[in-house]
Amino acid sequence: MKTKYFARAPSLMLITALAACSGGEGETEDSASATETSETGEASETGAEQPIHAYLKETWGITLTDFEVSDFDVFDDGTQWLIDDGRIIVDGLGEQEVSTETIIDAAALGGQVSFFVSNADLSDQRYFLYDQVENYVTIGDLTKGVAVSKNPDDTYDVWAFDGDAMDSFTTVPNGYEALRLVEQYNEFKTISPYILLTAFAAAHAGTPEARIAHKAEDKNVAETPPVCEIFKEFCDCAACLVLDRAGACSPCPDL
Repeated sequence: MKTKYFARAPSLMLITALAACSGGEGETEDSASATETSETGEASETGAEQPIHAYLKETWGITLTDFEVSDFDVFDDGTQWLIDDGRIIVDGLGEQEVSTETIIDAAALGGQVSFFVSNADLSDQRYFLYDQVENYVTIGDLTKGVAVSKNPDDTYDVWAFDGDAMDSFTTVPNGYEALRLVEQYNEFKTISPYILLTAFAAAHAGTPEARIAHKAEDKNVAETPPVCEIFKEFCDCAACLVLDRAGACSPCPDL
């Protein structure tokens, strides 16, 4: 039986949209019932006007397939919860089954989304968070992690935490230097490449609540750009830590 995590790291939230990245492969009748939470249209600048799944395959050699929602629920306050299991295939690396868990708060409650990725047996679970209001991402486990915030002047703030305690806070000039700092915390280098790249792929789609509202023509909720568009150099170079993609990885410094 899969563990249901409802814990939040203080003020830290994240995104996911796996079906959009899989190009519809592996969708079943059950997963179609949750399509609104995981479907998107064309990628924006990050995907060079390609569908997201084509961009991920052609630029990064990443394919997500067989993702099927195995459990789905909607609570009285509008919060959605789902487990979506599937397989990631990476050119030159191999393939692995992974399990993801998503908690989507209703737009009226802030539209926050919590995304957890683990191996198929639920081991080595990590969260990858995004707060669209405060504009920061976080990578961690259930007790500690490191957060990265992008400022209006394109500098980055990086801070590490363990529970409620902040271990350090640093401002750096760009996303490359932010990633250099992130490497030092929370055993970042030990994250499974399949888990890291599943989160990387998911971060190329907009937030589920924004997409649902957009489909319903609710003008009160604006579409949020994908995390890996906002934090592009940070995102790309995080993927390049485990990938060697000619062209795509050329801007990234040695880390």
